[in-house]
Parts: sequence; structure tokens; C-alpha cells
Amino acid sequence: MTEAKVKNMYTDFIYPKYDEKWDKKAPVCNINEPSFNFNILNHYIYQGKKNNFDNYRMLFAGAGLGNDLIYKYLQIQNYKNIKIVAIDLSPSSLEILQKRLKIYNIENVEVREMSLLDLTPETFGKFDFINCIGVLHHLQNPSKGLKALNSVLEDDGFMEIMVYGKIGRTGIYQMQDLLKKANRDVDELDYDEKLKRYHLIYPRLLQNNWFKKSEYLAPDHIAFRDNGVIDMLLHHQDRAYTISELYDWVEEENLNIVNFHVENRSKLESDIEGIEFKTKREQYEFNELFHGDLIKHHFLLSKKTDTVASLDDLDNILLVNYINEKEWENLIKKLEELGHSYPSPELTFACGYYLFNNTDKLRESGKKMQIKFKSDFVTTRLLKLIDGKTKTKRLFTKVRDELKVELSNEEMLERFRPIYEAFNLHDALLLKRDDRILSFN
Repeated sequence: MTEAKVKNMYTDFIYPKYDEKWDKKAPVCNINEPSFNFNILNHYIYQGKKNNFDNYRMLFAGAGLGNDLIYKYLQIQNYKNIKIVAIDLSPSSLEILQKRLKIYNIENVEVREMSLLDLTPETFGKFDFINCIGVLHHLQNPSKGLKALNSVLEDDGFMEIMVYGKIGRTGIYQMQDLLKKANRDVDELDYDEKLKRYHLIYPRLLQNNWFKKSEYLAPDHIAFRDNGVIDMLLHHQDRAYTISELYDWVEEENLNIVNFHVENRSKLESDIEGIEFKTKREQYEFNELFHGDLIKHHFLLSKKTDTVASLDDLDNILLVNYINEKEWENLIKKLEELGHSYPSPELTFACGYYLFNNTDKLRESGKKMQIKFKSDFVTTRLLKLIDGKTKTKRLFTKVRDELKVELSNEEMLERFRPIYEAFNLHDALLLKRDDRILSFN
């Protein structure tokens, strides 16, 4: 049975291989890349209107070593009666997870060694949020897995899912096929011999080999050594999706893709002048082939439609996310020095994603964003006034009063919308409804 083989594999070869350095600064969560934080989730799932996370229920299906669990928990730990369930097939991974939960003083987590295929509403009840990263594509039947998750999702809940991207992993699948041929006479569970043959082949790969050409996209075999090799190249079950297949897959379960993770969104949303699309799906299908390097699809799923906060609702509050306060101030200062009439030349704002933690400190991740936009003295003043507390319509009024300009709300929106969309593409500007919402930064 495929699931039994996968369990044995992850029991003997934990992935990713645990590094104690991850928890050196605990109880600070030392993640190293942007993730869906709760400001983002509030914006995209709750129309910015979620003002209380008391009694919130979260499921981590395929919890592994708990990176996502720890990061999410530390953001909402101050709310009451938070319930977390963590399940995984690998007892080795869960053993490490239990130790890490103690390091971070996280107590209200139920950890269970089990398959997500065995989930029913009777098992743990239903959940507001389900996280399932890098799991469903290793099931013999991913649709059964998605159906099981959907069965325990509240009607107004959502899922954070990651599965492999077929186009970007072309070189990986060529290498998998090569290793299958090399290991045709090797026992299926003899990882030592399989690894031995991999180490004979890999150094001899020519530069025109597709895996060699594209290994920078997914360097797990370098970063996690043998554990990464086994997970990426010697796995028992590996299913990837094109954008088209992804949409068909989730729509069969009556689910809606709300948004893709920031790491791929700028590529999926890119435009080529002269080429138009009727739907986002068409645009994404085109751009997946155009870029050719999307190795995974990381996205939010909901049973509902129309879950995203709208800039057109002027009662919403603008919120700066991911950007260091000092860098934001420097940006405003530069824009003020430039002035600009309307429309202005295109500008580029480049900075790192800054990640906040439960000690109110921040650090820059290894990821970078480049935001291209046009600004002028009106929109510069609007950007300067964003404080995470003031409604958009009030900001418009302040700009009119301070600059003595006669612009209607509609005209202000017309000027500001392209800037908002450019920053929102990187989750750098978000919306929320209530200034009393606990800041998750």
C-alpha cells in the first residue's frame, strides 16, 4: 500500500531534516520566508471583518515538524480557547514536533499519528482553518484527501494548501525517471542502495541535463542532503498539477481558489501588452507556461466566493504589511522629494519581506519584492497617512484638506487604485474593517 510505504519513508528519513538552529531564538519563530500571516488571511478570507479569533479551531494535516503550526499559533496566541490539532503519518516527525511545542510553550495542541484520509467530522469536529502543505500530492488518490479535508471544514472556513507544479518540475521528473531506470533491480525499500546510485549519477550529469539546468528552482538535494534526495527524487508517490488541472481538481470538490501565495502571484498576474484574457484562470494558465518555473502551487481555498476585502468599500482601513516601518518612511520621503505631476514616471520600490514575531521585533527574510508603480503628490500624501487605524474615506478627506485639492472620492480611487494593486500584489498593502483588530505583526 502506497500510504504505508510513505509512512515508512518519512519515519526513517524525516523531511525536512530537523535543525536545532531553527529554535535557537525560541520563543521567537525563526521562519525564513514570507507566509500567509493573519493580516493576509483576514484580508482574503474574511473581507477584512474578522475582529475576534476566540475559540478558533485549526487543523494541521501533515504537520511534520510544525513550522507552520508554530508560526500561526504565535500570531493568535493571545486569543481565548484556541484549539489546534496536528496529525501526521510519521512518528519520528511527531516526536520532534512534541519537543518543539515545549520549547515554544505551546500547550493546547492535540497531536495524533494518523492519516488525513481517516478524518471525519466525528474525529475532532470541524475547523475554521486547515493547513495542508506538501501532503496531498503524495497520496495515491489526492481527490480523496481533499474530500476528507473538506468534510471537516466549517462552511465559513478555509484551507491553506500546497501541491507541486508540473511545469516547473519538468527537470525533477526527468531525474526521477532516470533514477527509476538505474534502480530497476533494487528493492523498493532499499534506500541505502538507491542513494548510493544517486551519488554515482548526480556528479556525472551534464550541464544540458534538464534537472541540472533547473536544480536551482528546488535545491532540496543540496539543502537537505539525502533526506531531500529521497523526498524529491526517490518518493513512492508524486503527483503534480498544471494550473488547469489544479482548478479542475478543487472545483470538483466545490471549492474556490481565493488567492495564490505571494511567491508566485506576481508571475501569475503578469501581463503582456496586446494579450487579453477573459478570466484569471486563463491568465494563470498562460503565465504558468510563459514563465515555466513554478515548482509548486501554494494557495487559499474557500467554500465561499467574494471573501476578499474591497478597496471600493471606503469604510475599510488600509494596512501596511511585511514592510519595515523605517523603509516605509524612507519611501515616503523619496516620493515627497520627487513630487511628480499626474501621471508620474514609473517608480520601483525594492525591499525585503520583513517578518514580525511575538516579541514585536522584526527581521528581513531572504525574499525580496520589487514594486513598480506611479505616484504623485496626492497619492504620496495618501500613502504617508496610512496608519492602520483610519478609514479610507477619512484618508481621502485628510488629503483633500491638507493639499487643498478638489478631487471626488471616485477620482481619488482612480489615482490610488493602481498603486494599491501594485503593493497588494506583494501583500504589502491590505485592508481591514476594524481598527480594534489585534495587530498580528
